[in-house]
Amino acid sequence: MNATASSRNCLPPKYPDGGVDSVNLGDCRAFMRTSDKLYRGCIATTHRASQVDPDYASKADQNKQPSAVPPATITTVTDARYGIYLILHHLIENGIKPTFIDTEARCGQMGIRYGNFFRTLGFKGKAYCLESAETADLIPFNITLNGAESHVEYKPQPTSLCDFLRDAGVESAFIKLTSDTALPELETFLTTTPSVVSFEIHSNKKESLQTLSHLLKTHVLFDVGFIHRPFCFTPVTDRDVKQFLRIVANYPHRATHMIALSKTIPELHELAYRLACLMPGPVEYSLVMEPHAPPNGRATTRLADQVEVLVVNNPVTSSVPLESPFSPDMPAGTLQLTGTGAFRPPLP
Repeated sequence: MNATASSRNCLPPKYPDGGVDSVNLGDCRAFMRTSDKLYRGCIATTHRASQVDPDYASKADQNKQPSAVPPATITTVTDARYGIYLILHHLIENGIKPTFIDTEARCGQMGIRYGNFFRTLGFKGKAYCLESAETADLIPFNITLNGAESHVEYKPQPTSLCDFLRDAGVESAFIKLTSDTALPELETFLTTTPSVVSFEIHSNKKESLQTLSHLLKTHVLFDVGFIHRPFCFTPVTDRDVKQFLRIVANYPHRATHMIALSKTIPELHELAYRLACLMPGPVEYSLVMEPHAPPNGRATTRLADQVEVLVVNNPVTSSVPLESPFSPDMPAGTLQLTGTGAFRPPLP
């Protein structure tokens, strides 16, 4: 039964601007506005009009779907779309209790996705969907649809994120921001806790270079393309940042999404290298687990085979010339990050 055709109380009502459809995102399902740009641009037609039992509210246990990345495969994933799972898993494995916070939750799909991952791992973490009252009406339906009440919670968008973090007792977080304008408010939290933040950046904003350069002092940065379904994990360093913004100027809308990992994260060198190894992919949203090609069967070279990622206590200079991941005509140089520990990719 298509959600737009139902008038049951446990299904969302039809909207005058084009309605609501039920979509299958692989490891979770969601009611989504058909006018949403995420629905129009990233949900394949094969994943739309998903069948939903109108009595799903009384069958929560039956609606629980396994995470796209279960514990048995977390060490073998190679695709960029699973990068956020790797980050959250790394934090948990290092004794940190992360909270996932989506400050632009829309229909709540990201909070439900990573709340479901927490549940699959047996981790008692929480995912919060923060959204204004005017646009949050689908979130409660979707939490119930996925039987995710124990790990996902909807909260109205707070006036102050810092107050929310304090009141919720958050010690470490993956915070998804709508833009980089909220970064100054969170600076103390982001620089004193093993946390991660994602945000959109625009190449035509004069502040973009200053924002990235400032963050690079305390964080390791990755360009992920599209945060709702990361399709790349490209490291951005001091040497690359100006050229990187020139490349972003050629992206659609002259914008991209960044992920910043605090250098207070334990074993950050291992995590940064593994993320740089992830293979880019298309933008389609569903994260259904698919077979992965073995290293010797890859169609393209891994980014980490081209770029050396160093996280060191004291800045050092490598004797190995490296090419920038952003432009083939840039001169060879050295990629360098400062942080805790040291790691070099194995020689081929």
